[in-house]
Amino acid sequence: MAVDLGNRIVVLIDMDCFFCQVETRLKPEYAGKPLAVVQYNLWGTGGEMSSHYFGCRTGFTWKSRHVEVKNIQICCIILVIINAISCRRYRSAGREVIDVLKKHCTMVERASVDEAYLDITQIVDDQLAKKEFDPAVVEELKTTYVIGHSECNVNNEEQRRKGLEEWIAEAAEDIQIQRLAIAGRFVEFLRQEIKETTTFNCSAGISFNKILAKLACGLHKPQKQTILPASSVSKLFGSLPVKKVRNLGGKLGDMVIDALGCHVMSDLLQYSLQDLQSQFDRKTGHWLYHIARGIDNEPVTPRLVSKSIGACKRFPGKQTIVKVETLRHWLGELSSEISERLEQDFEENERKATSLTVSFHYIQNKKVISQSRGFALTTYKQEKIAEMSINAVLKVTQHLPISFLGVSAGKFIKSRGSENLKKFFKPSSSLNNLQGSEKEDVNNFIDEHVELIKKLKSQITNSNSSNENNSETLKNVSIPIEQSSNSQSCSTSLKINDKFSPCSKLQKSLQREKFKQSFFINVLKENKLKNHKCDDDGPIEGKDKRDKRTGTNNKGENFKKCLQCHQLISTNKFEEHNDYHMAQNVQLEMNSLPASEERKKRKLSDETLDQFS
Repeated sequence: MAVDLGNRIVVLIDMDCFFCQVETRLKPEYAGKPLAVVQYNLWGTGGEMSSHYFGCRTGFTWKSRHVEVKNIQICCIILVIINAISCRRYRSAGREVIDVLKKHCTMVERASVDEAYLDITQIVDDQLAKKEFDPAVVEELKTTYVIGHSECNVNNEEQRRKGLEEWIAEAAEDIQIQRLAIAGRFVEFLRQEIKETTTFNCSAGISFNKILAKLACGLHKPQKQTILPASSVSKLFGSLPVKKVRNLGGKLGDMVIDALGCHVMSDLLQYSLQDLQSQFDRKTGHWLYHIARGIDNEPVTPRLVSKSIGACKRFPGKQTIVKVETLRHWLGELSSEISERLEQDFEENERKATSLTVSFHYIQNKKVISQSRGFALTTYKQEKIAEMSINAVLKVTQHLPISFLGVSAGKFIKSRGSENLKKFFKPSSSLNNLQGSEKEDVNNFIDEHVELIKKLKSQITNSNSSNENNSETLKNVSIPIEQSSNSQSCSTSLKINDKFSPCSKLQKSLQREKFKQSFFINVLKENKLKNHKCDDDGPIEGKDKRDKRTGTNNKGENFKKCLQCHQLISTNKFEEHNDYHMAQNVQLEMNSLPASEERKKRKLSDETLDQFS
């Protein structure tokens, strides 16, 4: 009797040999030929990232990791060697696929660069409610296999068709079969849409949760989709190795095999919930008990951005790192990739990573020891990330052979005022880039105050011409500036001398090559407009003259001295004033991050990879 697996319909879309497809789209002459994309290194050996199915037919598969390039060339007519540290083109191609999925489904969770989970429960139920189920749907399931009605891992068209018809014949008595069949039809359409839009082929798994969908997806590839009904789960688990199940491929899977003697998933059925929780922790035991029965309640979370950004590389056998120079090289490469991706992520997703983790494996007494170190991430500079990583690794390994390096950033937080900061950092050639009320405010400010300054200069000129011997009469000129509605009006006396000219200062700011459009807006919001900064040597006169010894003025207002610009700032404006300095510092830091020549070379190399063919 089938276990109740719930009413969700979950799909895994998995791109077939994705990296190879991306390379083939760039170079159509690769189509139909054996092709492998490998990770190369200084010794001419590498681990394969993706192999085309034509390559698999020669006996070379994705499991052939860490093989020598010369051996790959024996079985592959064409070999594309790329720097696997940079996967920009594959991430970009992956976003194309996600864009297609988002057009037809709102519940999309990007699992990796070439995988995505979809929850299509609502779509299926809506279609079933609109139209009575028609067994003729079998004609639309042209690439669909059903587990339990065809041999797994064998793509036999005659067997597929016969098994599908047998399964559909049972649909009249089983609403879940109807729902899965409707889901199959929708996924057939979705895969065809991906093909027409991006040229990429994909496979799919359809079932009631993430784990079952992923298992189903891998049983019939490429360019196929597989449905796993609830009635077939027990049969599949009777021969499915424990390590094949999602989340059991690593240390947990090893513990299940060693501690419990379970080699296939059905072996777990002999253990009660209490047995598993006593052997493992409460949460793990609960999960194992349910997954042995095909039950997985992990939701499909609409998440199109990753929780972390990382890059890593293995160094097996003779490739182990024993020299500091080699360590610096590879951590520099990994840090450069992380830095570039973090900057791109900030632009696209308006968030900032706050944590950096360095992971490494080293060999001591013939044993591989895994370690990791975490740091607060305060900068995206490649040099700083590399320096922290190198120091952490050297401090622990003490020059022992290193077989793995990984750098990742995570714990993202939303950038405060990210939209304003992005506008502030973005240079603008003219005032035309401002829109609406912001542009109107800036124009009004310029018109009013430039005209005012012209009048003042005219007054000074006329006064000087009428009384050349008494230039002291206009030594100080008071310029009234209207403040915002929530502050009282005041006037500030500005000393007119050779060291300070309001007109020249304003004109200079307007003539800057990289005009920051948010400058005037921020000033308007803060003070409508804030008083011109006086020269340090000039006296300040007027109603709000400050007492430097007490930090107050004659109105009794309190002031604090800013440690950065040494101005006396009203206490109720001090926090806002500090925010202004913070924005300046962030801008200076970001402007000091020019693309290195190494990064430019890598981008150029990434765009012309055909020369390595």
